[in-house]
Order: sequence, then C-alpha cells, then structure tokens
Amino acid sequence: MTISDKPKRAPLHKAKILVVDDEVLIREAITLVLEPEGYQVLTAENGNDAVELFRRYQPDLVLLDLLMPGKDGLQTCKEMREFSGSEGATIVILTQLDDPETISNAFKAGATDYIIKPIDWFLLQQRVALILQNMRLLTNFNVIDQELAQAQRIARLGILHINTLTKHIQISDISKNILDLNADDESCSIPKLLEFIHPEDRTHVEFVLNNAINEKSLYIVEYRLHNHRDEDMVILQQGEYIENIKTPGYGWLNGFLQDVTESRKIRDNLEYQNYYDILTDLPNRKSFKIQVKHCLASPPDDSLFAIVFIGLDRFSRVNDELSHAGGDKVMKTIASRLQQFENNGHIVCHHHSDVFSMLIRNIKHIEECTRTLNVILKCIREPVVIDAKDIYVTASLGVSVFPLESETDDGLIKGSEAAMLQSRYYGGNQYTYRTVEMENSCKLRRQIERDIRSAIKNEEFIPYYQPQIDTSSRQIVSAEALTRWIHPVKGLIQPDDFIPIAEETGLIIDIERQILSKVCTQLKDWIAQGYNLRVGINMAAPHIEQSDMVSFIKNILTKTEVSASALDIEITERTAVKNQLDSINKLNALRELGIKTSMDDFGTGYSSLSLLQELPLDILKVDKSFVSCIHSGLKADKGAIAAAIIAMSHSLGLQVIAEGVETEQQFAFLQDMGCHIMQGYLFGKPMPASEFEKLLPLQVSVQKAL
Repeated sequence: MTISDKPKRAPLHKAKILVVDDEVLIREAITLVLEPEGYQVLTAENGNDAVELFRRYQPDLVLLDLLMPGKDGLQTCKEMREFSGSEGATIVILTQLDDPETISNAFKAGATDYIIKPIDWFLLQQRVALILQNMRLLTNFNVIDQELAQAQRIARLGILHINTLTKHIQISDISKNILDLNADDESCSIPKLLEFIHPEDRTHVEFVLNNAINEKSLYIVEYRLHNHRDEDMVILQQGEYIENIKTPGYGWLNGFLQDVTESRKIRDNLEYQNYYDILTDLPNRKSFKIQVKHCLASPPDDSLFAIVFIGLDRFSRVNDELSHAGGDKVMKTIASRLQQFENNGHIVCHHHSDVFSMLIRNIKHIEECTRTLNVILKCIREPVVIDAKDIYVTASLGVSVFPLESETDDGLIKGSEAAMLQSRYYGGNQYTYRTVEMENSCKLRRQIERDIRSAIKNEEFIPYYQPQIDTSSRQIVSAEALTRWIHPVKGLIQPDDFIPIAEETGLIIDIERQILSKVCTQLKDWIAQGYNLRVGINMAAPHIEQSDMVSFIKNILTKTEVSASALDIEITERTAVKNQLDSINKLNALRELGIKTSMDDFGTGYSSLSLLQELPLDILKVDKSFVSCIHSGLKADKGAIAAAIIAMSHSLGLQVIAEGVETEQQFAFLQDMGCHIMQGYLFGKPMPASEFEKLLPLQVSVQKAL
C-alpha cells in the first residue's frame, strides 16, 4: 500500500453502527442516543438478520445482545468473524452477565469489548466515541506499519539486534530473506552470519562488530555476501550500542542490514564511466592523465617514457561510408589492436573521438621508441573487415619524450597533441616528435581555427572572380570563383593561411557552401543584366565526401533560379583518387543536373591517365606549374608537358583551360597548341564582384567557347 492508497476514513460522526437486540425498545433507545451524534445506525432483532446486515454493510461497530432467542450473541459473533475483512470491525457484547466465564466466552467468540446492562445512556455515548476513536488510531497505526514494512521490502532493509553477551542476533523477516535463512529461524549468531560473508571480508566484519561491542559505540560496515541461492550481494550493515539495564556491562547492537547490491552496481558503473570509455572499454583521458602523473611522481632513473597521441586520419569519411555504427566497429577493432601493446607494459587509452593515447614506458633510447611507433602505424594500416568489406585506416602520431621535451604532464600531453596535428598536416600515416616551434605553430593553428569558426558565423568569406578569356577574342567567357577571407581587423587573409586548416577541421564544407550560395546569387544578378557566364567553383575533398553535396547544390540552384549550365564544379586529382568510386558517382550526379565538371591541377598529384577515362569530366585545367616554364628557360621541357596535356585532352574530347598565364609568350604558345580558354594575371587577377563586373561589358557570346 502506498501513501496515496491509504484508506481515507470518514469522520467519526459518519461511522456505521449495527445494533442487534431482540427487544425493540432497546434498539430504539440506542438509536435515539447515537443518531443525534451523527452516526449511521442499523438495527436487527435476531442473529440471522444481524449476520446478513454485517455482511452487506460492513459496519465499523456492532452492539450485540448476548441473550437472544434462536441464534444467540456468541454464535452471531462467531459467524460475523468468519467474513473476510471482519477484523476491522469492533464487536461489543451487551450483557447482564458479568461473570468471568461469560466474558471469557464472549472474547473467544471474537468480541472486542463488552457493556453491562442495564445501559447507562450517557456512558454509552462516551464509550462508543472512545471505541471508534481507538479504532481509528489502530487503523492508522496499521497503515503506517504496512507502509513501513513495504518501504523496508522495497529498500531491502532488514532489522537486527545483536546481543553483546551471547552474540546471538534477532532478525526480522526481511533480514532472513536477505541472508537466505529459514523463516522459522528465530535468531542467528555472529559466527553463522560470518559463514555467508565473502572470505576476504570476514575478518574486517568481525573486527567492526567486536569493536562496536567493546567500545559500546556506533558501527557501519559493508561486505560481500554469497547466499544459498548462489547470488552475490553487497550488504550495508550499521547499528548502535544500547545498554541493557538489567545486565550492566552488556547490551544490544540495534541496527539494520540492507541489500545495496543494485545501488553499488550503479555506483560502480558511474565510476567506470568516469574513468573508462564505454565504446572501446579502454581507460579514458582522465585515467590517462592520472597514469602520466604517476610516472612523473616516480620517474625512472635509467630509462625514458613517451606520450603518444594516435589520431585516425579522416575518420569522418569512414563514418560517412559505413554509418556511425560501422565506424564504431572500426574504432573497437583499432582499440583491440592497440591493447596488444599493453603486453609490453605500455598503457593505451581512448583519449577522445578518433584519437587514442599511449604511454610507452621503459625506453632505453629513442630508436626503441621509433620502432614501436612504426609497429603502431603498421598495425593500424591492416584492413578492418566490416560486412565482408576491407576498410583501410591510417593514423597520425605525435610523440613527446620525458624528460627530453618536457617534464610536466600538461607539457607532455599538449606537446604530443601538437606533434600529432603536425603529422596530420603533412598527410597522415606518419609520426612526428614534438618540438617547441611545433607547439607554437599548433597554438597559432588553434587560434586560426577559432577565427575561422567566427568568420563562418559572420560570413566573412567572399568569392573573388578571376577572368577566363577566349583566346581568339581575348574577351571574358567565364570565371573561376576563389575564396577570400576579409578579416574585420587583419583585412584580406590569403588562402594558404587558412584553407589547409579549414580542410583538416572540416570547416571547409561550411565555407564552400557559403561561397556557392553567394556565387549563385551573383550569377542570378549578372544573368539578369544579360551576361552569359559560367563560373567554376573548387570543391575540397571533405565537401565532395558529404552525402548531401549534390542535393545541396541542386537546392541552391533552385533557390537562386540559376541554370545548372552556369556552374562548373572543380575537383583536384588528389580528391578524385581518395575515393574514386564516390567521386565518379558524385560527378555523374552533377552532370545529370547539367553542371559542368572539371579536374584542377592535373598532373601535380598522382598523374593517373586511366583516371581521366573513368571520371565523367567536361574540362581539364592545365596547372600553372606547367605554364610557368614555357619559354622561361627554367626547365628543360619548355612547355612540352603543357602541350602534351592539351593534346591528350583533345583526344579525350575534353575542353582545356590553362591557368597561370602571365606573359604574351605563354599565351602565344598555348594558343598554338590549341588551348582556347586561359586565365592568369595577363588577363586579370582574382578580384571582388564589383571590379569583375566592370570588365563584363567587353564580354562576347560564349557559345563558341562552350
């Protein structure tokens, strides 16, 4: 019974009273006395009627005449007590007989009290009121007792009293249940209690109990218990000493024991989560820092130790390809491989996200550490099989060595992180030892990352447009949109100072989407003015890898009402090779929308000619590095590579755009080789839309060029 279920007793003046007497005058007199007090009075003239009324109305009080013809008061009382719930009613016998035998028989029949006839009517009022008041108190006590018993059952809380003289223990039913004792057992003993306790805890429990008895003090103890049901439990037991007045020097340890198994499991689980990673089951960063502090507290005299940060390269791509569930499987596999290094005394942790950390101990020389780093890289490179598919992952490692690089935990950890970022910056799948210059560079990079996030929020990135001209007319037919950052304090920030960091952090996605939106909005305005332009926009690898890249571009075109043919999406050779199948699918989807597709920087990356045959491309751009050597005398080829790229593009049916054209000699050479569209400082540097627009009146139809 809960508190909300507690019986809501009616006020005393609403109590139901059944009067049973064969004399009508007695019945009427009692009714006249009690009804004005607010009681509901029922009457019966014989035992049969009384039993039926009792069953039907369940009165709070019965005033029952002892001597009646037929079924007398004793028999009537017995039958009333046979009904379920009758224990809540008070039955008072009305009798002229006050001998001990009569009274004893009345109580044996189930009577609660008796009133001697002739009845004193004033005393009857007081007696009835007192009886009903006592009933109410008893009922409330019973409810409280039931609620207390229920609370003890729910809390698995049992009472026990330890006799300090005999060492016997009186225990409640709940205590018996917890200890798996027989319900008939009246008591237990300290030796018997110790039998249930885990062997490793027995000595401690015995000491605590004996100490509480000797010191006559409070005690509290927690121990493990294994009962006859083959259950492992955790018990909390506590109590206090109470002096026995009859036996000075001895007394009782009164207290309770409680099954706290579940609460301890929750506590242990919370403690586990505080120091361990749930996904990989490895210690987390908090545990790792504690381990580093321990090493620093007692550093080895004849050896070094190293902190290694292990960042998985471009792991977001794995999540995109496999979903986060598949990515979790890969992460757990990598964690399992790294755990093998614990066999050599090293400590492995899952630091955060896609980064692990390792404490390599007992290093005699740096070469030994380097060998371990190479083994780590190799074990991570091994393919991870997910759903019968090989997934390849590499890692960037950063290393700080104690005491060479730092002698503090923060210095070692931050140094390792900075070195890891340096490894990532140079392409990953390598290790880097920490230097002071590197840490300063890392701080600068973190500041730039914060500034980039702020710049995205404030839309500080804008497109600059570089003209692309038709070689026959030297007039603008298209443009390339290049990202520029206009910082509110520093002014124009060059792409080389922020693009690599933006790509590494994935912020390039938001930047390029802002640029794309602004370019399409600008195109809508230029087209409305009658200019027929196509604008090329470069998409970085993290953006190409986004599953919603194509749909995002489509939505922008729809929103700005710009024709898909006015866009040229450029990707680099390196981007295409990273995930060739995905690149092919994305480029095909763009071409189906009517968007042109280009490969930028061809020949500077993997130089894969077969890639050109597989990728759905419209345009090939000759990198400026192959243009700069034309007639420059700096390189032996004198433009041979540029000429070869142009010829190959024509054979594949691709349009060619030459970048970085700065001299008339370069222009003439490229024109002779059949390049019809060029861009470079010879025709115009990248410029804001307002400056570029001033050149557009010179534009001619691009139909010939397209």
